Amino acid sequence: MRVLFASGIDGFCHRYEVLHRAEQVRAAGGDATVVSFLDPRLDALLDRHDVLVLYRVPETRAVASAIERARGSGLAVVGAIDDLVFVDDPALFPELAARPDEERALWFEGLRRYRATLERCDAVVVSTEALLDEAIAAGLPAVLHRNSVSVAELALGAAAARDADGAARLREACFPGAGPDAVVVGYTSGTPSHDRDFAVAAPALASLLDDDPRVRLLLLGPVDPGAALAGRERGIARHPLVPWTDLVRWTAACDAVVAPLALDGRFAAAKGEIKWMEAALGSVPAVASPSSAFRHAIRDGDNGLLAADDVGWRRALAWIAAERGARRRMGAAARADVESRFGPGPRARELAAVLESARRVARERRAPRRSADSPWDAPAVRVALEPDAHPGALLPMRPVRESPPLCGGHAVEQEFVARRDGLCRVDLHVVTYGLRSAGELELSLASGDGAPVARARIPAEYLPDRAWVALEVPVQLASDGRTFRLRVAMAGEPRDAASLGLADASADAPCARLDGEALDGSLVLRGFAAWGSALAGEAARAPRSELAASWPGAAG
Repeated sequence: MRVLFASGIDGFCHRYEVLHRAEQVRAAGGDATVVSFLDPRLDALLDRHDVLVLYRVPETRAVASAIERARGSGLAVVGAIDDLVFVDDPALFPELAARPDEERALWFEGLRRYRATLERCDAVVVSTEALLDEAIAAGLPAVLHRNSVSVAELALGAAAARDADGAARLREACFPGAGPDAVVVGYTSGTPSHDRDFAVAAPALASLLDDDPRVRLLLLGPVDPGAALAGRERGIARHPLVPWTDLVRWTAACDAVVAPLALDGRFAAAKGEIKWMEAALGSVPAVASPSSAFRHAIRDGDNGLLAADDVGWRRALAWIAAERGARRRMGAAARADVESRFGPGPRARELAAVLESARRVARERRAPRRSADSPWDAPAVRVALEPDAHPGALLPMRPVRESPPLCGGHAVEQEFVARRDGLCRVDLHVVTYGLRSAGELELSLASGDGAPVARARIPAEYLPDRAWVALEVPVQLASDGRTFRLRVAMAGEPRDAASLGLADASADAPCARLDGEALDGSLVLRGFAAWGSALAGEAARAPRSELAASWPGAAG
């Protein structure tokens, strides 16, 4: 089976809902291709696939046309959604009440466009029981396929759990002088939208800090501790958001993590069990609110704890702080569970059944669900999404300004130092202001001694606005610490132009040079490295032949 994934967003959710599932397809003997829903190659790729999966894709005329073409060619069309963002109900998003009218209108238009795409699909994959209930109530042909972890995450978690010295160093850096008897409770947040969830456990955490002098609280990422924790700064450490490849090292440095949810709201109640999985990767137990997803993942008292109210949170946290041996056994049980129940193997078999069922529906289809008409337009652009590779090949950069226009006949060069072996892709941040050019962007990469490494040409009309274009690189086995030079040229007339994102220059990435003249900053790049040999042993745990045999119609 050949599966084409079209993704509507990048980053964390894209990794879980697209890259992990593409890995499952390959593990089960199929082929998987991942592109942005805005990619101009989408229509042509349909001819080489059996299933089209649309993850968080808002409807546009191009999307509606691609779905209609896929259906006409006999492809199964599967929607995928992982949050309650397809129900146009203002009560679900009370925080939007304070936002400007235009922003609220744009948000709810996005919900309607997600829903419009899902309504065109033969099946809609959701990740929790609560989402399944909501989707069925909305009249969608929904099916449950839970979240999973990847081979890479399993390997990173196993390494972090073994690295006791590394965990001790992190704990000491966060809580100097706390000593080996300290009990570190962690909370990880990806966005400030988790503040309301964290507040569910904050009073119990405050009591724990007051009652047990050994306890420390580690807050990772953007979260407001709130008034309940005011005045307890001595026992609290803050750290900014870290790359996902580093997250398991931080959770493995904790004795337990908390995963509270504000279950009085339907949106929070529909969230998945990812925080439990991330802790379990490093053999760390979680205390969580009893959402349907957490109740499925956690056997209370065995591989984690559930806390339904403030009394439950206080009791669970006090117990887990006091019972060192029990929390270690609980963490080991969670790790065993995340491998056996949430790993690529079992999820691959389940996904095989889901997609094969969608193919049967497509074969029995009598007529299109909807016409190809759509009120929404979006430009076709070649957006580079995060691939299934290590994202730490370059030091992180943040766009802070934009370069002067790179016009036809001009070029900019950027030196950078790779920070991992196996450099396999370099992405460039592009700014177009939504305008289209007729030229071509030429990317070429050379090693520090000038030897050519890779090159690509991308039509300027397909450049994204404030997003990434990718240069695929033959795997550079010994790239760590090596200097490379990226050359970006615009081929075309002087009126053909695009700007590039600039970051503050650093030793790893000095100022870029436009036609030899230094710019005020370095080009914003991100780099990916092929997964190293450390993953080979983890991949060997689930032999491809065994998983491939589980795919219904694997030879098709």
